[in-house]
Amino acid sequence: MNPLRIYSPGPQIEIVGSGWRKLREGLPSLTNMRGHWGKKDKLAGSHRQIGALLALLALRDGGITKAKLPSPLGIVIWRIGRPRLDSNNVHGSVKSVQDGVAEYLGVGDGIRSGVVWYADQELGDPGVRLEIGRCLP
Repeated sequence: MNPLRIYSPGPQIEIVGSGWRKLREGLPSLTNMRGHWGKKDKLAGSHRQIGALLALLALRDGGITKAKLPSPLGIVIWRIGRPRLDSNNVHGSVKSVQDGVAEYLGVGDGIRSGVVWYADQELGDPGVRLEIGRCLP
């Protein structure tokens, strides 16, 4: 699924590679994950940390402060890995990353938050990419 490009891209950051311990298994969809709730909760916590780190790095590299975020804000989270997931599972796989980004930026992650969230995917080594930009009217 390709998001509609209704935003002007701003800073972006990507973390890829099996050498980074928290991304060795990529971003599996937590929606359909089976097993003990504790394992799922621990994985979601790691994904939230990754989201906060991505937001920090994207803002730093883009020279933007939290106080000067573009408005309206558009954020794209790319899941990089295999296999390809359907659209529901793509959103499920990046949901905890989205929570971490939203918490770090101090914005909501809901529909009425004033932030437009997109999720997309591409094949490759396990990783995640974050793009922060301004939504166009």
